[in-house]
Amino acid sequence: MFSRKNEVKNFLRNLSVVFFATSCANIGNISGGDQDITPPQIKRIIPENFHTKSKTNQIQLTFDEYLAATNLRSEITITPEPKKTPKYEIKGKSILIKFEEPLDSNTTYIINFGKGIADLNENNVLEGYFYVFSTGEYIDSNFIRGRILEIVTSEPVSNCLVGLYKSNAYPEDSILFLRPDYYTKTDSNGYFEILYLPEDSFKIVAFTDKNSDFKIQPESELAGVYPLLKHSTDSTPVTLYISPQIPPKRPLIYRLTNPYSCFVTYQTPLHTYKIENLTKNTVEYIHRTPNRDTLLLFFSDEIVDSAVFRLMTSAFSDTLRLLRRQVSDEKLRIQRSTRSDLSVNDEIFFTSNYPISILNKENILIFSNDSATVSKPEKIASEGLSIQLNFEKVIENKYTIQILPKSLFYNEFVFNTDTFSFDFIVKKKEDFGEITLELNLDTVLDNLYLVLQDRKTAQLKETKITQKSTRLSFKELSPGTYHFWMYRDENNNHWWDKGDVFSKKNPEVKIINPENIEVRANWEIEFTWEVSLVEALKRFGH
Repeated sequence: MFSRKNEVKNFLRNLSVVFFATSCANIGNISGGDQDITPPQIKRIIPENFHTKSKTNQIQLTFDEYLAATNLRSEITITPEPKKTPKYEIKGKSILIKFEEPLDSNTTYIINFGKGIADLNENNVLEGYFYVFSTGEYIDSNFIRGRILEIVTSEPVSNCLVGLYKSNAYPEDSILFLRPDYYTKTDSNGYFEILYLPEDSFKIVAFTDKNSDFKIQPESELAGVYPLLKHSTDSTPVTLYISPQIPPKRPLIYRLTNPYSCFVTYQTPLHTYKIENLTKNTVEYIHRTPNRDTLLLFFSDEIVDSAVFRLMTSAFSDTLRLLRRQVSDEKLRIQRSTRSDLSVNDEIFFTSNYPISILNKENILIFSNDSATVSKPEKIASEGLSIQLNFEKVIENKYTIQILPKSLFYNEFVFNTDTFSFDFIVKKKEDFGEITLELNLDTVLDNLYLVLQDRKTAQLKETKITQKSTRLSFKELSPGTYHFWMYRDENNNHWWDKGDVFSKKNPEVKIINPENIEVRANWEIEFTWEVSLVEALKRFGH
């Protein structure tokens, strides 16, 4: 009897262990089930999609599962856009759209839900869903499709806004400041398609619309306008090129940096300018920075209270007042503008923040690592903000150039009070590389320039091209990554000018070779570039 009870106990104990293990396994299987990857599916639409003679002021879409509370207002687009923004609401498994005022008669409306339809649990998005209806007798069936490319590289532009404006609805000079009548975004390959259009002619405008305000921001967005009116019954795809734009010509910031100098920075390059003094302060010297958006002005006399001057270009005129109380009392300083690894043939250049009127050669010293002797420069000169210096160099030597206080003078009150020290090393010819370029063009253009650019330092070597076939050698290049590009300087300002959709101006022709050229020490690289300028001229609207 006792043993029988023990057998029963053992049986029950084993059974409970099996049950517990099985229960644990079952719980694990439930939590590790297949993940829901299906977006919400439509179960009912009131009124039905693609209905005509619409008089409703509300649309309700019901789905097979509960919906996430997405920001419908930012996701949904309706074209043409109602005068008053509708109300959007998510209720459980439904989306409600309520129109606040009557819609236009005989008009086809397209509602694109973007990424606004997503399920509650897994956030699976129903993308690419359209709801179409008409207040007239039929649904408009015309369309315009095409592709948006970046003008310099010919690369497709994704997520670019493409807008259509009815050609007879707005003055020509105002459409760029208005929201388009119909619009869409390009896909990852730059393609777009705008469906259900009425029979009409449209102006096509494309821009990157980074801040989603439906207006072109020239300082930060690429933009372009299709040169012809496009009729919606013409099914031929369009190709529209967009480009960087000339920013508005207004000063960003200006102030005195010292009682004897100031700077003025604009949003756009200043290619031509004129300064008119409106006070007694004489502008003795003007320097334009390499990117041409900043002017440095240097006065002959100290600004005691304020200085007022007018800056004029061919496009605009600004009167600027500089107050002495805002001065930052900037000191004279210099920086190296030459690479630190030199060849024996290189001269050394520095850039100052003041034009140098007096150079004290005695206070400029050169130390070499192979000798305790201190030498002086053989040649030193200044022009504007640039200082040029040269001395006899020995290969594989290291040098330190020391510029002591009171070496550089703008005037008797402005001079360097600090010591500046710069290290250089002179390398062998074998430490540098060389690129030999075989350049072949299909035609010759006037004012055509080839540029070799160091991708790391952005230093440029520019050469004017006048023949179809040219062989060029670029020697004593520091090891690194380089690439070629070329541009046509139509207005002869030695600058590549961007486009301006507001004045219907395309940018100047620019072509970039996409290949990186890796320069190594003691290597000569042969590189061939075949350039189709004829194709580029068409692309840039010439």
